[in-house]
Amino acid sequence: MSKYSSKTAKQGVQLVKRKKKRTLAFYAFALSGAAALMYEVIWTRELSLLFGSSVYAVSTMLTAFMAGLTLGAYIGGRIADRAKNLFFVFGLLEFGIGIFGLITFPLINFISPVYFYIYNFFHQNFYLFFLAQFTLAFMFMLIPTSLMGATFPVVSKIETRRLEELGEDVGSVYSINTLGSIIGSFSAGFLIIPAIGVKNATLVAAGLNIAVALIMLVLSRKSTSYLLGVLSLFSVLVAVMYIVPEDYFPFSFYHVHRYKTYDQYLEQKKQIKPVFIKDGLYGRVAVMQDSYGDYFLANDGKIEGSTVITDQKTTSLLAHLPLSYAPRKDKVLIIGLGTGQTLREVLRHSEVREVICVEINPDILQAAAYFVPEEILEDPRVRFVIADGRHYLKLTKETFDVISSEPSYPYSQGVSQLFTYEFYQLVEKHLEPDGIFCQWIPLYLLSGNEFFSMIKTFGAVYPYFDVWHATIPNLPPGKIPLDGDAVFIGGKMPLKNVETIKKKTLQLMPLKEDFSFLGNQVLFYRYLNDPGISLITDDLNILEFRAPFNHIVGTSSSL
Repeated sequence: MSKYSSKTAKQGVQLVKRKKKRTLAFYAFALSGAAALMYEVIWTRELSLLFGSSVYAVSTMLTAFMAGLTLGAYIGGRIADRAKNLFFVFGLLEFGIGIFGLITFPLINFISPVYFYIYNFFHQNFYLFFLAQFTLAFMFMLIPTSLMGATFPVVSKIETRRLEELGEDVGSVYSINTLGSIIGSFSAGFLIIPAIGVKNATLVAAGLNIAVALIMLVLSRKSTSYLLGVLSLFSVLVAVMYIVPEDYFPFSFYHVHRYKTYDQYLEQKKQIKPVFIKDGLYGRVAVMQDSYGDYFLANDGKIEGSTVITDQKTTSLLAHLPLSYAPRKDKVLIIGLGTGQTLREVLRHSEVREVICVEINPDILQAAAYFVPEEILEDPRVRFVIADGRHYLKLTKETFDVISSEPSYPYSQGVSQLFTYEFYQLVEKHLEPDGIFCQWIPLYLLSGNEFFSMIKTFGAVYPYFDVWHATIPNLPPGKIPLDGDAVFIGGKMPLKNVETIKKKTLQLMPLKEDFSFLGNQVLFYRYLNDPGISLITDDLNILEFRAPFNHIVGTSSSL
């Protein structure tokens, strides 16, 4: 064989090898994309426990994530132009991402007290507060997201064969990475986290990064010492991740007004033990028990009910008030199971023949067993529907004598849609002509403007309504505290006398705790017809934006 033929053969073999290496890098980039979006889902869920799930908090976290990718892509482009061994660089980037993935929970434990001090320093200025929150989120994500962003130009350089085919090569790289991202985000939210929990899902994502890193380091033909170092550090960090406990109840957006010092929060936290924790499709559901024996239901960090007397009083009112108004009680719809205490009180009425309870999160059904006897949840009169309450009403043709709505807080994305004019119209279509609608309202999240908007929005659909204060008894006439819980009662026909209703409801209440009447369509007439007061609509939902603002900055305690 001639020297020329031998050289040509060697070049051919080298071309085949390079093609195989490029192919491995190409598909490895899909795994990298899957891991990146798994982290995005995991970090958003975990940081939501700290920052909340308001439109501002979610935007802050997404902005921080994208900012890191942008910075990384810029730096990665410069590295790709200078590096001689791109497979080695790709491997190191993936290794770095995996390492930071494994220290996710120690980092979150570290930034919880930092968040407390951010609140103390900045909460009186809403915009400075969220700027500081963005900075904290950005610092948390900076290194791993920058490494993620840097992988794209590096892999694009690996896959580029000729300048004439640059567009096709870069497009293919972007496409395979996006496909991996789709698979990663879907599998993390719908499959992996519900099956094995957030911490183990983080281990899966980090495992993908480390696997890609090892493959690229082998292809780079660097010393095996690199591989041993990678495996050793990975093993140590896996152990650290499991030794450092996940903080299931970090100081967060939802607790900002409850503690004056972080030490006070830590002291209170020692008195609480988790008795049920489930990371599911819709977030983390937990049941905690304090030193007094009371149980608390936490949904993604938000306390949504408890066995404390004040909470039991409100949940009981959401059952007994509307049923005291209703001339017929055959069929009842409850939107939001929560602790199940409202359902329990509804079932105390022997006239009730059927109860449909719509709850979006199936894990709440397991948690409710800590608050009410299981026979309540298994009562033959009860039918559970796992669905969004609003979507259920859009699809069903059933009508009800009583509808009681007890959703989560309106500062959470999506939940605010259960406090709008369009939602109240939808509910009205499913009420019998003499049916009664009951709506829970968290007054502590409203300023005077939002309260009057709620009155106008509710009254725009229900010509007859009464407003009650669930928490404070014996309020003087004209006194409207923007604190505690309110219960709005609406109907299409004139309502019963409030004194009669109050007397009847108090007889039914298990705790016999008094409550107060705030007004009706007559007393609130001027707000119903004031053009300066806005309706709360799907298109302009002021609660979604104002409730988190009020929660941070605070509001006046009364009107």
